Amino acid sequence: MSSLQEFLTLLLGAESEARRKTEDARTQAEEILTRARQDFQQEREARLATVRDQAKTLIEAAEKSTEAEIRQIQSMERQEAEGMAGRFRTHAADAVGTIIEETAADLIRKGTR
Repeated sequence: MSSLQEFLTLLLGAESEARRKTEDARTQAEEILTRARQDFQQEREARLATVRDQAKTLIEAAEKSTEAEIRQIQSMERQEAEGMAGRFRTHAADAVGTIIEETAADLIRKGTR
């Protein structure tokens, strides 16, 4: 009977050791999962930060390009306005003279009838 008791004691000890090892394995697995989740989160945050930086760079480049285009359009508008004013100054006296002559001629024709 003593060997049966020894066997049962040994069996209970083995069962206890198996529970302990199972619990240790479960704890280790949870730690591994936690670390993996943390690593994944850190990697995701790093990628998001990189994407944000790239988007910011693209937006800044687009803004600079837009500002340069606006300045170019404004410059072209100024040049066109100056050109129109110059053409007006060049031809205004002749146009006014022609209008005066035509109006005077019309008045003379109407007055002599």
